[in-house]
Amino acid sequence: MVHGNQSNRERRDGEDEDSAVVKHGVINMISGGLGGGGALGFTVNDLTPVAGEISGFNATTTKPLGMINLRLSLGTPPTTKSADIQFLVLDTQSAYNVILSRRMFAAFKASVSHSHLAMKFVARDNNVATVKGNNQIPLLEEDQSKTAFITQNANYCYTMMPFGLKDAGATYQRMMNEVFKDLIGDSIEVYIDDMIAKSKTPEQHLSHLQGIFDRLRKYNMRLNPSKCAF
Repeated sequence: MVHGNQSNRERRDGEDEDSAVVKHGVINMISGGLGGGGALGFTVNDLTPVAGEISGFNATTTKPLGMINLRLSLGTPPTTKSADIQFLVLDTQSAYNVILSRRMFAAFKASVSHSHLAMKFVARDNNVATVKGNNQIPLLEEDQSKTAFITQNANYCYTMMPFGLKDAGATYQRMMNEVFKDLIGDSIEVYIDDMIAKSKTPEQHLSHLQGIFDRLRKYNMRLNPSKCAF
């Protein structure tokens, strides 16, 4: 999660070459906008002007609104770690709200596995913290041995489907389609592990959320509160 006030660390020349990226809408959500009315108290003046454009964040090149330093905290209390991370702020349409950078991983001294959507780092209590996707689909017992791997001490295998498997994304999508089959297109849209509830009125929205939560409980599925917005 992102929290705290703007860091006092000054930007050095060329420092934006490996900056993380955040959408303007996310800043609006966590701060109440760049008018200074939110809990974080950001204003447009807090953005440091930057030159050049960004490519690869969406299908076009985009000029950043500016740069800001945010306090980024990872992990689950009490096993957490925080660092001041530099973000380029973009006002653009994209499937991504935030893109993290190599400099961020270095700041946390994190070890990253893209195959398993996981990251490990030493937290402030000297314990190893893990940030990862929530695997909720059990593997058939006869298929578990196909995911086996060897360590120094023993051999292990997965009992739940890891996202590193070739068909993991398609399998998860089929599961979500089955779970929400009568709600998709009406009160919810689902793409793999991203869900959005849609309603026309506040009263209808509460009813839709209740139906979605009931469905999640029925299938014993869990949500990560830090990744939910209401």
